[in-house]
Amino acid sequence: ATVNLLEFVSLCKEADDFIRKILIKSPKLNGMRLNTLKASVVHYLARKKGLNVTLNSLYHIYSCCYTDIIRVKKVLESME
Repeated sequence: ATVNLLEFVSLCKEADDFIRKILIKSPKLNGMRLNTLKASVVHYLARKKGLNVTLNSLYHIYSCCYTDIIRVKKVLESME
């Protein structure tokens, strides 16, 4: 399913809360750029909800590299 603007804004707000929690749990993520964390968490949450948020879209919105997003995603998956 394609994400509309309201869903995306909701994902961003949810990502902020999620980032606060994961920074406490995973010291590996401390020191990462906030934009990278935000893009990664938005992508992670969207995938969990079955929403289509592409890495390309996140690259353009948050100006962060795909490899960084994927690296954070792997850390998030290991925390599940």
